[in-house]
Amino acid sequence: MQQKDLIETLEKSYKDLNLMLLKYTKDELEFSLPGKWSAAQQAQHLHKSVRPVKFAFQLPQFLLKALFGKANRASKSYDELLKKYHAQLSKGGSASAPFVPAKVENIHIDNVIIAIEKNIKSLAQSIEKKTEEDLDLCLLPHPLLGKVTLREMLYFTIFHVLHHRENITNQLTRMNDFKAEMFNSKK
Repeated sequence: MQQKDLIETLEKSYKDLNLMLLKYTKDELEFSLPGKWSAAQQAQHLHKSVRPVKFAFQLPQFLLKALFGKANRASKSYDELLKKYHAQLSKGGSASAPFVPAKVENIHIDNVIIAIEKNIKSLAQSIEKKTEEDLDLCLLPHPLLGKVTLREMLYFTIFHVLHHRENITNQLTRMNDFKAEMFNSKK
C-alpha cells in the first residue's frame, strides 16, 4: 500500500470504528463474554495501541534510526505481516500491560472516541511528512512482531482496528443469546 492509501485506509477504518461505537447503548458497550474485553475496553485498547505509534511517527528520522535501527530487508506485504501476527497469537501472544484496558466501569467511551480521533488525525499528518522510502527504512519495536518497518506498523495498525471491530460485532451478536443462556441456567 502506498502512503496515500495507508492514510485513507487508516482514517476510514478508525472513523468506522468510532461511528459504530456511537450507535451502541451503555449495556452493549459494557457487555463482554467471559474472559473477553467489552466493546468499550477494546476501544480503549486500540487507543492505547495507537498513541505510541502516533508519537513514534512524530520523531525525527535520525532519532528513529538511532533508537531502533534501519531495515536491512524490504517491508513485508500486508498479508505477510498478518500471517506473522497470527502465528504469534497462535503461540499464546497477547496484549502486554501498557495496552491492557481499564475495568469497563472506568471507561468513558466519549473520551476514548475523541482521543482516537485526535491520535489518528495526528498520525495521518505525520505519515504525510514521510517519504515512501522513510516508511521502508526506519524500524519500530512491536511487542509481538519484534522490529517492523514504519509501513509494517501502519499495516498492523489498520489490521488491528479491523480485527477489534470484528470482535466487537461478533460479541454483540452473541449478547442476547448469552444473556438468554445465563437466564435459563438460573431456572
